[in-house]
Amino acid sequence: MTVARVPIPTNVFEHPSFIMSRLHNIIESGFLNILDLLRTPPTDDLSNFLGYCDAWATMLIGHHDAEENSLFPILNTKLDFSAEQEQHKKVFSSIEKFTTYVRAARADNTKFDASLLTEVLAGAKKVLLTHLHDEIEHLEASRLRAVFSETDIKKMTESMRKYSLAHQDPFVALPFIVGHTPPEYRSWPRLPWMVANVILPQIIARKHSGWWKYAPYRFRV
Repeated sequence: MTVARVPIPTNVFEHPSFIMSRLHNIIESGFLNILDLLRTPPTDDLSNFLGYCDAWATMLIGHHDAEENSLFPILNTKLDFSAEQEQHKKVFSSIEKFTTYVRAARADNTKFDASLLTEVLAGAKKVLLTHLHDEIEHLEASRLRAVFSETDIKKMTESMRKYSLAHQDPFVALPFIVGHTPPEYRSWPRLPWMVANVILPQIIARKHSGWWKYAPYRFRV
């Protein structure tokens, strides 16, 4: 079945909020999915499930690092994104705990405690989801257009793209992104046909193939 894909905006000033909405929806989708799965955790497949949980935390940390190092420094030259940075600090205190517990359980499955992981995520839910939604609104095109040029915005989005490519593991990031992107939004990120239909599903996703059974969407449409 052919899916009508939502196009990437042609207006440069709309790119930051569009891309951020996709990334934040991916992170939120993984977050809510893990919370749901923890209700009846797959104890017979803990290795893969915990790998999936670790991939979500890695994606979130990598995304926030990219914002801190390539996005906020530019935005803060003409706007005030200090509130978002404060939200990062609050989110990270919980995500660091979550990551520590997940990795301890990956090393020793007897340390897996679904109620503990649920408690940590539930405690982070309000500030995380508030942050994910607020930041998209604060990147609204009219706000950016008022103080930045098209060249500024292009440099900013390219800076974040390069930072992410340089610091994220493609064997984790790419399958996670695609596995949490609904078919109608597969217009972004732009992937060549060969990557989307051959390299990703048959090579990249195979490295941690057991993890991606927990992702809500298939790799191909």
